[in-house]
Amino acid sequence: MLIRMMTHWQHKSINYFYSYKGTGSQAGNPLFEISSFYPQLDNYYPLLVGLFYSIPYAFSGLYMGQLTKTGNRKWLMVSVLVMLSCMQLGTGIIPSFAMLACFRFLHGAISSAIDPMAYSLVSDIFPPEKRTTANSFLSAANFLGIAISSMTIILIKKIGWQNSYKTMGAMGIGAATMMALFIKEPIRNQFDKVAAARGTEIDKESKTEEKKPFFEQLKMLF
Repeated sequence: MLIRMMTHWQHKSINYFYSYKGTGSQAGNPLFEISSFYPQLDNYYPLLVGLFYSIPYAFSGLYMGQLTKTGNRKWLMVSVLVMLSCMQLGTGIIPSFAMLACFRFLHGAISSAIDPMAYSLVSDIFPPEKRTTANSFLSAANFLGIAISSMTIILIKKIGWQNSYKTMGAMGIGAATMMALFIKEPIRNQFDKVAAARGTEIDKESKTEEKKPFFEQLKMLF
């Protein structure tokens, strides 16, 4: 959840970086207004938030799912978030619009690996009867990350846009470190093996579940 929150914060925060307009001594100050620091952003902003991010995300996502079948998913996710966070740090450190655009493109391509790995881990950490709840928490993390991104305005107002990018990067690396310390790579398909061993017992349970009245299932959902 934390990793997905960090990823969506990084993804959506550019909207608030661009829209922030300072008041008083911050008005027109390139330390606080990224659009004053990069005047060309007015022309290229639609591309950076749209096609320049979504196209690499979509095409890369077609292949990133294959990573879940091979390497250690925990360390792959940790590595992905570290790379994404380093791009945020780089955006705050390197005063180059070309690098901003490049990091934005790469962020879209690399971040597409997060979701398939997260769902793959959930399927091997949680038994089938708890998996839906776990996936619901994962989905909620996306919207929490988007909500947190709006708070980027507070950071910009206090420490400027470059330091805000650095803060995002540092917090992302912190989240990756927490995963490295506290999450273990589960045994692949361990619940499928249990189901195969139990045979028809699983089938009987699933049929009984299907026969439950709608409102009883709704009650269980709540």
